[in-house]
Amino acid sequence: MNQAKLHATIFTLFPEMFPGTLGTAIHGRALANKIWNYNIVNLRDFSNRHDGRVDDRPYGGGAGMVIRPDVIDDALTQHVPASAPETASLPTIIYFSASGTQFNAEMAQTYAQYQHLYLIAGRYEGIDQRVIEKWQMREICIGPYVLSGGELPVQVFLDAVLRFVPDVLGNPESLDEESFSDNFTGEYPHYTRPQIWQNRAVPDVLVNGNHQKITEWRKNNSKK
Repeated sequence: MNQAKLHATIFTLFPEMFPGTLGTAIHGRALANKIWNYNIVNLRDFSNRHDGRVDDRPYGGGAGMVIRPDVIDDALTQHVPASAPETASLPTIIYFSASGTQFNAEMAQTYAQYQHLYLIAGRYEGIDQRVIEKWQMREICIGPYVLSGGELPVQVFLDAVLRFVPDVLGNPESLDEESFSDNFTGEYPHYTRPQIWQNRAVPDVLVNGNHQKITEWRKNNSKK
């Protein structure tokens, strides 16, 4: 059996949301081929209350609820080794938070070098700050907007990271022309068959076979 190049442990209150989009298309095939894999930790399993609740009211008042630190701590203690393997300077325990660092392509490429990532999908108003500090979590935000929970950010994060994992993409050269790669300045317009559609023609430069001029055209249009 081939050993996966990247393994993700996902901590969530809603296990049914996974693998979600990651189980389809390119990433789904890579998952089936064991290029990457994941396991789910249900945070509800670590509630010590008779009603199974994992949250409580925030100190200081205010709307919403906060996931208790003992719930997160117990889950991490059971599933994260005492010394988590790292291949880069960033910690491998990631909490998706609206107050986190903005996620970008450079971070995705860095995390693709890890063998194991521990990803926490928060809910409600978030998780207790004390457990964030204890485990030295890296807080990441996927955009300047609010979502109902961290499950979708986990999927967006893994979608971007897995593209840099060897053998996930069928043609690794496609990474060279990604919109946010180091080798390209931005996205350019794309065209396919038919050559003329509703009286709109594909630019001549793309059909003349001159690859140097095509490259120049794409670079010029990406800058626009």
